[in-house]
Amino acid sequence: MTIPTIRVWLGGSFDPVHVGHVAMLQHVYQRLRQAAPHAPIKASFLPTAGSPLKHSPTANAHRRAMLQLVLAQTPSLNLDEYEIHQPPPVYTIDTLTAFAKRYPDDVRIFVLGGDSAASLHHWRRGDELLDWANLWVIARAGQNDTAAQPTSATLTQFFCRDQNIISQQVADLINTHQNLILIDDFVPPTIASRDIRAWLARLGQIQLAPTDNMARRDALLAKLDAALPPAVLVYIVQQHLYGVSSHLPTSLS
Repeated sequence: MTIPTIRVWLGGSFDPVHVGHVAMLQHVYQRLRQAAPHAPIKASFLPTAGSPLKHSPTANAHRRAMLQLVLAQTPSLNLDEYEIHQPPPVYTIDTLTAFAKRYPDDVRIFVLGGDSAASLHHWRRGDELLDWANLWVIARAGQNDTAAQPTSATLTQFFCRDQNIISQQVADLINTHQNLILIDDFVPPTIASRDIRAWLARLGQIQLAPTDNMARRDALLAKLDAALPPAVLVYIVQQHLYGVSSHLPTSLS
């Protein structure tokens, strides 16, 4: 008997990809590997060509290159380029419908951060996502301490399902193709790509003199070192992305 492939997608603009994104997808992959040690697992970043709820992203070639730098260091993860080849705006419901047709016999899991799960009512046909895949909600991802956390009750109410759709068992998700949600209490690093872009833009505006500007520069670099995979930060500096200028330390380039 052929074991179906477990396909997992973490969607986003990845503009830029940061350590929080990597931690989320690695965590999901590792939990699936523990639950299904012999099953083929394909855990993929799914960069979008453009979200109707966000800014226009950086060029596909740059975002793809940064993700490939991450994959070179994390061989268990993959890149799915389906959405970046679709004309924007791209809607998750259309993607999951296409994946269900493309992989009808495989287990399909779409990963959401808590902030995304809490905003599903803004998504196009967000209440239909479970018709095409299972959802893995990392409740604390993208949330601050005061933000409302997605709960079993709020998600069940939103999806208007008669049956119990909430599970705490990974095994449940890999034994069915849709209509289940796993709420995971894993806490990834609290980082937002928009903050990284703001730090990089501020970095690009700082001149090397006077001395206090050097201190500000070093403080921003420390934040970026903690938020970005090293190869991604080097790439951003080399390509002068997000307003970064050419006067940064040569050690980065």
